[in-house]
Amino acid sequence: MSLQEQDLGSEVDITQPPSQPPKYEIDSETPNKDNQQDQEQTKSKPAKKSVGFAPPPEDDLKEHHEYLKQKQEIEIKSSPFHKIPPELSYLDKQHMTATPKPKPITDINKPQIPNSRLKLTDLPDLSKLKFFDIKDLSVQNKETELQFHYTTLNLPTSSDSVIVDIKYGSLNSFDLCKINQYLLNLSNIKVGLGYEFAGVITNVGSSLNSKFSVGDIVFGLIDPTSRRGALSTSQIIYPGRDVLIKIDEDTLKKIEETDICLNPEDKNIEGFEVGEEEEENNVGSNESGEQSKQVTEVEDDTGSKTSKTSSESQNLELSPLAKLSSISLLYNHSKQMIQHLNDKTKKVNILINGADTNIGLTIIQILLTEHKNLEFISFILVIREKSEQYMNKIIKNFEKKYYDPSRIIRFKIVTFDIFNDGLYFPGEKIPISYKKPDFFATEIIDSLLVPHDNELVNETNINNYKLDLFIDLIGCKKYFQSSSTKFHEIDTLNLPFKQNISVSIEKLFNSSKKEPFLNKILKPKKMGSTVVSGCKFTLSDPSYNINKLIDFNEQNYLNPWTNKFTKNLFNNFTEYNYFEEIFLKIKQEWCNNALQLVLENKLKFKIDGVYDWRKDYKKYIKNLTDNDGKIVFKVEDF
Repeated sequence: MSLQEQDLGSEVDITQPPSQPPKYEIDSETPNKDNQQDQEQTKSKPAKKSVGFAPPPEDDLKEHHEYLKQKQEIEIKSSPFHKIPPELSYLDKQHMTATPKPKPITDINKPQIPNSRLKLTDLPDLSKLKFFDIKDLSVQNKETELQFHYTTLNLPTSSDSVIVDIKYGSLNSFDLCKINQYLLNLSNIKVGLGYEFAGVITNVGSSLNSKFSVGDIVFGLIDPTSRRGALSTSQIIYPGRDVLIKIDEDTLKKIEETDICLNPEDKNIEGFEVGEEEEENNVGSNESGEQSKQVTEVEDDTGSKTSKTSSESQNLELSPLAKLSSISLLYNHSKQMIQHLNDKTKKVNILINGADTNIGLTIIQILLTEHKNLEFISFILVIREKSEQYMNKIIKNFEKKYYDPSRIIRFKIVTFDIFNDGLYFPGEKIPISYKKPDFFATEIIDSLLVPHDNELVNETNINNYKLDLFIDLIGCKKYFQSSSTKFHEIDTLNLPFKQNISVSIEKLFNSSKKEPFLNKILKPKKMGSTVVSGCKFTLSDPSYNINKLIDFNEQNYLNPWTNKFTKNLFNNFTEYNYFEEIFLKIKQEWCNNALQLVLENKLKFKIDGVYDWRKDYKKYIKNLTDNDGKIVFKVEDF
């Protein structure tokens, strides 16, 4: 009986070795000669003795292990659970060389990919792709934090749109109030920041091929009712809804040579006043006779801080596209304010509450340049005291720059607060010391009662000295909406305006009638007196914080002053024409006018700096929220 038959037929106890060494034969019918020789040699050797109950030692362990291995293979092959099916016979190691591995059907017609790296030239054209990624500075709603977000533009765009690769975007304090409209934004569309932009066209819709082409340099404004923002690497622009203006090479060269920064120490302004040279030599000199300069730290594009004087920090180096991204919004919003001015008369008195803001400074320049028909303009500029020195220099430059012997231009600056120079710890909030309303009213009256032609002011001609236009930019409730002004006490004071009047103050302003101080200093409605509110009319104290100035909770459809029909209806019952210009309005014509005035060096803007939008953008945005300002962001290539 062979070893295989013994294993299948009966159980073999291999723990008890046989008295003689087993013969390791697989097939008993075919004996092996080598095994016979080995057996003869083993017989000649003396057998090893066993000790105790231990089995006798094996003569050759190698042969014993081979025997066990052969037995295990036989057991595996005899079990049906370990049999390999014919279709998987190629997996058997013994038959691997004999049976070739079958190939999948899908691999037969599959083309072979060459083993080479992908090159940039192998990528398709961007215009042929269905979409591409962009990066924008946006926010979900007012309660969420402002962050960079990554979105997608689908291609091709609609026929009435173009895609602009934005290089620069300008951000004003006014722009941040856009977020206040979305206290609860339930949609997935985020609110982008910024209205002004300048860049290069990358894609043109089919219906705009005659007006624009790829590579055109453009600037403009984004529709204020849209959630799109200018601070984006690329943006879809809809000409007609948005403002988009193409710039040619000649205009680009002119704007490069033009300085658009409103510098209070502008030496390029022609004009000279007696004693001016001596005053300039004394300004800023200390006790030792050396000229002192205010040194400030300014960060460049690399992030390193360099010390610059106050005069040097005003001269910003702006590229042509950075300038183009800074001239649209302030002009449009300013035109919004002064479009209600009744300029049929040749003499106007204008009060700007918050004239030290960017919009206030732009309004002054527009009135001095575009309204040449006005023979007499009297400005009363209400500002905060810490801006007084800056405004005095600006006004002095305006008087030289816009000097015209054929008309009279007067400026009067009035501050509503008193600078608090007390000792405070670092980080401690400094309280604002407001002037008393009666004292403030006295300064306004003194600014109004300035004779035109050496005449005394009386009840017959007092309306010529009252206001034609009142523009509110920082809140007027504290000083102008109060009805408790004590004219009888003001009449007892010996002030400069007493020399210019022939009757008492009580008679000039009809103090017996109890009404707000604003009504007292405005002309009658039949003479076209107008109040334009660019902020929250019910704001308690003057403020430069944009979140306090503009709250869209009150600018809803229930507000009658936001609707054109109800606005005209309600103005029939007011004592003066009232208009709210909080929502931004844009026009292509206004942007073209702004560009023309900038090229003629007649319009400048107060720009706080040019920064990379990736570096400390939250710090700059916080500063714009708390204080009025304007910065230019350089948008990275993405």
